[in-house]
Amino acid sequence: MIVVICVVPGLAAPWATGLISHHRSFLLIHALFALADQSLERIATTFVTFFIDLVSYVQDEWDMLLSSIRNGVIPNIEHIDHVRDYLQVRDCEMLNE
Repeated sequence: MIVVICVVPGLAAPWATGLISHHRSFLLIHALFALADQSLERIATTFVTFFIDLVSYVQDEWDMLLSSIRNGVIPNIEHIDHVRDYLQVRDCEMLNE
């Protein structure tokens, strides 16, 4: 099966991240792609509490996030199985730069 990874211009995370409905998983996956994107210049959130939660989750899962970026894999985070194939970058430039 060939899976195409689609990232909307101006965003760090693939469009499939928007299909994650669990708050913690949603923020962790966005954090993963944000940390992996060396050209990221800003983080925009609707509410400041989303940003505070994001920072808190990144602090809690820092080692896991860095390990995933180094290895080029999507970590085993709960509630993302339905979009995992659309998040995993295969033979792509983003996580291997």
